[in-house]
Amino acid sequence: MLTILLVLAVWALLWLPIALVCWRLWRWPLQYPVPPEQRLPLLLPLYGLAPLLLWGLQRVGGESFADYGLVLSGGLMRSLMLGWGWGLAGVLGIYGVQIGVGWQQRPTLTSLSWPLQGGILLLALVVGGVEELMFRGFVVNQLQPAYGVGAMVAIASGLFAMLHLIWDGPAGIVNLPGLTLMGVVLILARWADGGSLGLAWGLHSGWVAALAWLDTTGNGIASGTGPTWLVGRPGYPLTGGLGLGLLLLTGGVLWGWGSRGVMG
Repeated sequence: MLTILLVLAVWALLWLPIALVCWRLWRWPLQYPVPPEQRLPLLLPLYGLAPLLLWGLQRVGGESFADYGLVLSGGLMRSLMLGWGWGLAGVLGIYGVQIGVGWQQRPTLTSLSWPLQGGILLLALVVGGVEELMFRGFVVNQLQPAYGVGAMVAIASGLFAMLHLIWDGPAGIVNLPGLTLMGVVLILARWADGGSLGLAWGLHSGWVAALAWLDTTGNGIASGTGPTWLVGRPGYPLTGGLGLGLLLLTGGVLWGWGSRGVMG
């Protein structure tokens, strides 16, 4: 656990000067939640540092990215594509339900240029990949020898959820239970995939891409007229029953797959 906290602290300390330079260079006000137009310049160095930090740690500890479940192979790519399609379909399915009952307008995805759509896809793959490598790879591997399964899952998922407070600050506290559940589901995805990060990476990236595409069109999944307890608070779909239900359903399928050895 000490190693995990040390790595996370070094990650934050390496990123903080870069973030302060960005805020000063563009004269951004320090505010929470961080506005969407400020997140990308701050996110890229943060997520760029993580693989380098883990690579440096491996030079000392002798582990490799393969130990974390990241092995570039045909199997990983198949799992990645399966998870991406599954994640995308799940979010769009929730959105379709809201359209069907009149809570949402049909999104105008055609208004997004191909370069913008491609950029969102690439960013989603980077975000999903780095977070899976860090939290379902490194953190899970560090916790497994010292903790039981339940404690390992709870700690890893809780740390993953709290990372998002970097962007949302106190307003994001309401989202922590949903993000923690998301972390649990993604650990299940690694387990169901025989220890590979491919399926978890794909699911995560598919969710991020779908939400980003909808947000970019102005039709965020939690921006409709439905009841808050069901669709979630604006900007936080995991505070509503539909988003949580999607995670529970996904987790149930993954549990079934893992128990039967379908993926691995």
